[in-house]
Formats: sequence, C-alpha cells, structure tokens
Amino acid sequence: MYLLILTGSFASLGLVLLGLRLPEGDLVVLERVPGAEQAEAGEGWGPHQYLRWDASAGLVWATTWADPPALHVFSFDSSIATKPANHEPSLEHIAALPIFATSSYVSFAPEDTLPENDWRYAYSMGGPTGEVHAYRGNAKDGWEFEKVQETPFVDPARIEAARNGTAEVDRTRKALRTGSHAIEFQRLGDSWRAYVPVLATDAIHIYDLEQPSPKPPKKTARKRQIPIAPPIEDESEQAQADGKHGSHRLQPRSVLHTPPHSGPRHVKTHPKKPVLYVVTEHDNRLLVYDIADKEDADESTDVPDEKQGPNGETTFGLPKSNAYLVGSYSLFPECKKSDQDCTYGVASDYRGDTLALSPDARYLYTTTRGGNAGRTGWLGVWALGGDGFVMADGSTADILVHGRYWETPTSGGKANAIEARAYPGEEGKVLVVLTDDDEKTRDIDGPFPSLYVLEHDTTTGAFNILASFIDLIEMHAGRLRGASHAIWVDGIDDSYPWAGGAVKGKALRDEL
Repeated sequence: MYLLILTGSFASLGLVLLGLRLPEGDLVVLERVPGAEQAEAGEGWGPHQYLRWDASAGLVWATTWADPPALHVFSFDSSIATKPANHEPSLEHIAALPIFATSSYVSFAPEDTLPENDWRYAYSMGGPTGEVHAYRGNAKDGWEFEKVQETPFVDPARIEAARNGTAEVDRTRKALRTGSHAIEFQRLGDSWRAYVPVLATDAIHIYDLEQPSPKPPKKTARKRQIPIAPPIEDESEQAQADGKHGSHRLQPRSVLHTPPHSGPRHVKTHPKKPVLYVVTEHDNRLLVYDIADKEDADESTDVPDEKQGPNGETTFGLPKSNAYLVGSYSLFPECKKSDQDCTYGVASDYRGDTLALSPDARYLYTTTRGGNAGRTGWLGVWALGGDGFVMADGSTADILVHGRYWETPTSGGKANAIEARAYPGEEGKVLVVLTDDDEKTRDIDGPFPSLYVLEHDTTTGAFNILASFIDLIEMHAGRLRGASHAIWVDGIDDSYPWAGGAVKGKALRDEL
C-alpha cells in the first residue's frame, strides 16, 4: 500500500507530494505544485514553512516566506488513488489570502463548534499578529474566503501606524523568532480555549473561543482588556462580518508565563485530558502544564513584570493563568557531571523545535535542532500516562518510559519538524516523518536526504529509518532542496497505476 506525504521547503517555491510504499519503504514523487517546468520558469508561491490539511474540507493551507505576506490554500483530491496515469493534478492552488505579517502556523476551529451555515475557520499565527479566516464551498462550486479577525501581539496602534507608514513593525519572517508562533485548541468543560506561544515575552496567550451557543463563561478579573484590531475598515461590512462570524473570534483571557528566557515556540494539547505540552526554543525544554479549569488565578500571586519583545511584543497586562507546571524535561540528552567525555553540549548549543502526539496519545515526540551544521539534533519520545502527564522512570515495564532520544542525521537546519501517524496493520508501531534543512541537503556533490520516515516500535522503544528521500530531478528550481514541514495527507492502495518514475527512495538507509 501507499501512504501520502506532502512537503514544502525553505529553499524551493512549491510543494511535493510523495507516496510511501509499505512495507518496502520506497518513496516516489507523485506530483509537484507547481510543476518542475513552471518552477524553472520562476512560478510558485514562495518557500513554504508550514502545512495543515483540513481533511473534511479537502483543503491544504500553507504559510510562506514570500513578500507580501499571504496564506495560500490548495484544494486536494484525496481520491487520487483511483485516477489513471494521465490524471489531472490532485493539488490545485485556489487562493492567496493577504495577511499583515508572515505566518508560521495554521490550525482549524474544532469540528463540534462549527455553525450550520457551512462556514469553517482557519487560525494563523506569526510574529506581531494572528488572523482568523472563514471559508466555505466545495470543489464543484468554488470557495469563498473572508477575513474575520486580526489578533495583535504588539500595540494595535503601532500596527495601524505601520499600515499607514508612520511606524515600523517587523512583519517579515524575522519576526517569527520573537513573536507568535503557533495556535492549538483545547476543550475544557463546555468551552474551548486557544493557546498561542510568544517567544520574546516567555508567554502563552490564552483565549476563549466564542461559540454559537455557549454557556455563560466564568467571570475573570482582568487588569485590562486587550483591544482587538478590526480586520475591516468599513463599519457596515464589519457589522455584517460580526453577524456571520462573531461566534468564532478569539477573546483574550489570560497569560501563561513560562520560565524566564525559555522562548515558547510550539504547543500541543492532549485530546482528552487538560494537559498542555510546550517546546521552548531558547532553553530547550519540554514543559508539561495542568490546564484544568479550576478557580481563577489569584491576582495576588507573583506575576512577572511586563516584558517587551524587540518587535514590541507584549502580554497587555492580562491576568496570570491558573495553569501550573507539572514537569520540565530536556529536549536532548544531558551530560552527567561524572562523564568528562560527554559531547552532548548544553542548551545554548541547540534550538528547540517541534512536537507531535502519537494517534493514541500514549507517546509525545519532540525535536530540537543543532545550533550549527556541526551539531546534530535530537528527537525525543515521552511515554504518557492515562492522565496525560509524562510517566516517571520505572512506572511500567511493558512500554517505553520517561524520555528516550534518537540522534537526527544532521543538525536539521531550520527544520527537524515532525508529524506522526499509526503504522497501518502494525500494532505497536508509529510512523514519524522528519524533515531536514541542513546545508548538507543542498550539497551538489552528494546531498543528504531532505526527508525521513522513521518507524518507532513502541514495545522496544527502537527507532528505524524506514525510508528517506533525495530529490534527483535535473531541473534546479523544481528540485526539493531541503524540506521544511511535511504532513500525512492520505493512504492509497498498492494498485497505484502510475507510481513509476521513482526518485531515490531508501537513500542512505543502510549507511545511517
């Protein structure tokens, strides 16, 4: 059978759809968007940093580093397996949505919050702002998109001044290093919350997600309400948008302060338990928080002084979250004081990166990148208990416990991003796709793979490189030169009629 992987690149202008054949571990190129010839002619939408698939709608959303900032939307035909050799492309670019600042992440409104009028909602975050877009339609009749909200992480007055050319706010990809970087949702009782990490202020902004018919929320004492920058200037248009989409706006609630100089970068929430997982970029930690909806935070408790980021990032004086830190774990193997020959280095030698949950939420995967090309990165795996917290050493004998590390082939460059899925038909095994952007992936004389598929045996804890991918296409502009972020998009059967033309799969499988 085949599984489908869609990936972008920091150094190429399009997307590549790959087919993974199991159990052989062969990777083949099924499609390029734009095609190689079009890419060679300069067509494309910029280097794609992050991808997210809305399977219910059949759309792939992509961020890009291109200027001016925009979100790009592609329709994806998941019935691709049934098409003949001369098939029409399964990926089609259908929209470019202007945004204020370069985005780094996209998430979607939870399914059970969607209204009956067919509107769906995408939430993107990046740097000084985040944005909410509503969308509805289908492949036959087309799609419509509307901007609903802009959420600021710097003073909204500065954002408006930047639009007018009277102030400077960095809205390029450089702002992703200090500003907002991701968004994920979690259900707590009858309400939904959104969590957005902001690196420079060592803070995670927490929002209430307005729902069509919510129960009255708890009243929370607020120092002051953060102003929401209106996405539409015309008042009549704004009122019309409010009537259709007001129920899915983000309303600021509180701020979760992570340890000083931690730099929270990515977050995940447990699907069933009130647990938040945070990867920090600066001090390379996995932070695990209990976010159960208990009594509101006591305003008398210590709250860090208001911290301003280099791009004006702020926490707006919002109240402190009542979440509390349950555990903090290193993203790389730490040297023991007695080991004088240890070469693992210290936190400043790495850059914390991404995290992903196994489909059954029994394992959490994390990555960190080497701070330079001479230091390899690490993938960590953490066994989770029934409460969603990381298990302690020796708590169980039959599954992997408390942190095990796998050294990535290179530093990972700007990538080392991961996504996990179940291994079809193989109980106790998880497939993890890992992207690599190290400079070695662009070495003309002998490039390293841009993408790996790892097999994690949860019974033994072992990792195995099942497949790897080097793009050998001759056209330079259309070649995948290092991968940024890859996602699993579907599974197709072994009768694929046009799986020929495979590029190098299983590259370096034995050598690594």
